[in-house]
Amino acid sequence: MTASDSSHPARKFIFIAGAEGSGTTVLLRFLSAPPGGCSLGGNFVKLPNHPQSRPLMAAFDLANKQLWDRKLSFAEHAEGWQKWRAALADILASEAFAGQQRLFFKRSFPFAHPRDRFAPDLWDVIDLWPEVELLVIYRDPRASTYSAFRRGFDNDVRRLAVVCAEQLTWLAAQIAAIGAERFSIVSYRSLCRDPVETLRPVAARCAVPIDDIRRVVEAEGTVSDADDRWSRELPPQEAKWLDEFFDARRRRQWALLEKEG
Repeated sequence: MTASDSSHPARKFIFIAGAEGSGTTVLLRFLSAPPGGCSLGGNFVKLPNHPQSRPLMAAFDLANKQLWDRKLSFAEHAEGWQKWRAALADILASEAFAGQQRLFFKRSFPFAHPRDRFAPDLWDVIDLWPEVELLVIYRDPRASTYSAFRRGFDNDVRRLAVVCAEQLTWLAAQIAAIGAERFSIVSYRSLCRDPVETLRPVAARCAVPIDDIRRVVEAEGTVSDADDRWSRELPPQEAKWLDEFFDARRRRQWALLEKEG
C-alpha cells in the first residue's frame, strides 16, 4: 500500500515545519486536537486509544529520524527511507488509526540532538505522500533563537542564532524550489494575537472544522506573545549582537516566510 492509496481518499497527511523555537508544537497542538486528528510523533503525540497506536507511531517516528540523520551512510539512509514508507503503510492499514482523517507530523529545523545531525527534507515528505498539506510557521528569528536558548537547546546564543539562520535559509530555499503555492505560512505573531482567525484558512485547507479549533483555543487559552523577551532578558551585549546579526540583509534570504504579524 502506498501513502496516497485511493482506499483512503478522505484522509489527509499534514506536515508542519519551522525553525526550532518558532511555534511548531503549539500549531500542531491546535490543529491535531479536534476529533479525527492525530499527531505521529516528535515532542507532541496525540494518538487513538488503541493498544497498537503507540508502537505504530514509534516505528514511523524512529524511521523518520533515521532518514534525516545526515551522519548515516548511503545504505543506512536507504534503509530508513524504506522503513518510513512501510511504517506509514502500516498506519494506514491498521485498525488503530481507522477513524483518523487527519494525520499530522511535524519536525523543526533542526530537530533532536546533536543539533548538527538531524534536518528535515521537504522533498522526502512530498515523495512519501504527494498530496501532503505543507504548513510552515514563521517567527521573528531573534525570538526563535532566544526560545531555543531558554529551553536549553544550547548554552550559547551565537551558536543558536547561526543554526537558526542556516535552517531558515534552507527552509526558504526548499519552499521556493517546490513552489510557495504548495504551502500555508502561518505568522507566529498573528497566531498569538488572534488564533482562530489566523488558523481559519489553514483549518479549511486541512479539513479541520473551525468551530472545533475555536473550542480548542478557548480551552487552552491564547498563545503568549513573547517575541520581545530576548531584548529584555538577555545581557545587553548579547541582545545587541542578536539584533545586529538578524539584520535586513540576512533576513532577505528567507523573506518569503515573513508575513505581516
